[in-house]
Amino acid sequence: MPVGPTLHMILAEYGELFFGRGLPAFLLVIFLTAWIISRNRILERQMIGLNRKSLLAEVLESLAAGSLGGFLGTLIFIFLGISVDLTSSAIAALWAIVVILIMIDLRFACVSYAGGIVALLHLLIGWPDVNVAGLMAMVAVLHGVEALLIMFSGGRGAIPVYLKNPENEKLIGGFTLHKIWPIAAVIIMGQRSAGPGLLAAPGWWPLIKSDSVPVPGNALTYMMLPLMVVLAYSDLTITMRPGTKARRSGGLLALYSALLLALSILAGKTAFFAYLAAIFGTLGHEWVLAVSRRFETERQPIYTSNPDGLEVMDVIDGSPAAKMGIVSGDLITGI
Repeated sequence: MPVGPTLHMILAEYGELFFGRGLPAFLLVIFLTAWIISRNRILERQMIGLNRKSLLAEVLESLAAGSLGGFLGTLIFIFLGISVDLTSSAIAALWAIVVILIMIDLRFACVSYAGGIVALLHLLIGWPDVNVAGLMAMVAVLHGVEALLIMFSGGRGAIPVYLKNPENEKLIGGFTLHKIWPIAAVIIMGQRSAGPGLLAAPGWWPLIKSDSVPVPGNALTYMMLPLMVVLAYSDLTITMRPGTKARRSGGLLALYSALLLALSILAGKTAFFAYLAAIFGTLGHEWVLAVSRRFETERQPIYTSNPDGLEVMDVIDGSPAAKMGIVSGDLITGI
C-alpha cells in the first residue's frame, strides 16, 4: 500500500470530519467533552477551593491528547487493514444496548459491553447484520488507544478526596481520577463496487476482511470513513499515587486490548474464535475492573493519620507550598 497517497486520503477524511460533513458530530463531541469536564471541575472546587486550569485549557488538552490517540488508531485501522462494516441495524442496536446498559449501571456505558452483546446476537440469531471480527477489533483498537492515553495522562489533574476506612471508620485520603478524550479516527469499510475515494486491497491486506460481497465483475474494495467517539476514564485510588494507578490501569487495559485484537483476527478465520472474541469483549473488561479493584483492597491506604506529622496529599502549582518545594508525599512535622 503506497504510504504517501494513503496518508493524503486519511488527511482528506480528517478535513471532512473537522470542516465538512462531519462537523456537526465533531462539535457535538466537543460540547459533550466540555460538559463532562465542567462537572468534574465542580468536585475539584469543592475539594481544593479552586480550579487549577481554565475550562478552555482542559478541553484543548483533552482534544490534543485525543487527536494524537485517534490518529494512532487510524494508522492501525488503515495499515493493518481492519474492516469495520457498521450497518444501520448494527449502529441502531449498539446505541439501544448502550442506553439500556446505562439505565442498569453507568459503568456499563462502554463499547466493550454493547459490542460484545451485538456480536453475540449476530452469532446466535443472525441480527443485526455486522462483521463480528471487525466490530470486536474496533473495540480492541479503541481500548488500546485508551490504554495509552491513561498511562501517559490519566493521572494528571487527579482530585484529592477523603473517605472513611470501612475497617475502623477513620478518615483516609485518596485520589479520584477523571479523564475524557474526544477521539477522531478514520476506519475502513468494504465496498461492493469501485468508486472514488476507495482503497484497493493488495496481497494480505486487509488483515480483517469485509463480509460484503462485491458486485459481479468488480473486485472488493475498501472505503475510508471518519469516526468520532468519546473515551472516558474514571478511577479511584487510596493505595497508590495517581500516576502509578493510571499506569497500572492502562497496562491492564493494554493487555485486554492485545488479547481481544488477537481473538478478533482469529475470528475472521473461524466461527469458534468469533464466539470467544464476543464473550471476551465483555467478560475480559470485567476482569480488568476486578483486578484493578483487587489492587486497592489488598494494599494498605497510603494517606492515613500519622502521629509523626501531617502528610501532604497534593500541592497546587504556583502556591506558597509549591514555591517552598513541598511535594505530594512529604511529611510536615512542624511549622
